Amino acid sequence: MKQIINNRRYDTGTAEFISETTAGSSIHDFHYIEESLYRKKTGEFFTAGEGGAATKYSVDTGNGCVGGHRIIPLTEQEARTWIEANENDIYEDVFGPVEE
Repeated sequence: MKQIINNRRYDTGTAEFISETTAGSSIHDFHYIEESLYRKKTGEFFTAGEGGAATKYSVDTGNGCVGGHRIIPLTEQEARTWIEANENDIYEDVFGPVEE
């Protein structure tokens, strides 16, 4: 998936894949979400995902919402929060050692 956002290119084909998460029972579930975290060569983080009509990936059609897909740029803090919530055991692999 490729997308240009604020004059910045985000490309899942060239970025480093870090982790993936899935929630919901099927792609027909309004709350279904499949999301992957990536890091660009520049160090920027982003998610690429798809989700049902009741997720952040939904698309407003003017007559309701439907599922959709897109790339969402993340700050480093947002990426840290994403890993803490979804794939905690790789946190130090991505960001280095933390204090006890």
